[in-house]
Amino acid sequence: MRSKISLVLDGHDGSGKTTLATALAHKLNADYVQPFHGATGELLLWSAERGNTRFAFELASHLIEKALSETEAPIVVFDRHWLTVLSLLPEQSWQELLVTWENLPPTVLCWAGLKTTQARLACRTEKQYPESYHRDYLRRYGSLHHRFGATLLRTDRQTMEECVDELVNWAKKFT
Repeated sequence: MRSKISLVLDGHDGSGKTTLATALAHKLNADYVQPFHGATGELLLWSAERGNTRFAFELASHLIEKALSETEAPIVVFDRHWLTVLSLLPEQSWQELLVTWENLPPTVLCWAGLKTTQARLACRTEKQYPESYHRDYLRRYGSLHHRFGATLLRTDRQTMEECVDELVNWAKKFT
């Protein structure tokens, strides 16, 4: 039996990753998963904010495994994965923690500049954060991208349709 193919769309809030991950899963006839959605995601964030790095990392690993185990689909599109986890944790822990994940799945970092991020998030009903919060997370994702690599998709410079087309072409390399 062929093993599952995991494809990851990651990035900061407002980058378009959820919209694009849903669209990509539909185009590929794949399953769409959000391993850090809801109360468990809140626990992950809470743990990381309190400096409980090992627990947060292990929780994230289990949530990813759980998401994979709950689908029979041969292709699974993740809305958040390893980039999100590392963005929550201290930079000095990244390399040590990544040893646990032997093979990182193919990943696209969805990216929008600060002004676009803020404009997109202003339309949402969830809690609003100050500009410094978003600037910090954009810096973190940028550091992760430069250090570990991921395909960069500038969602603020293309239409949603162009982004989906680019993602489908990217996914063909792995499916």
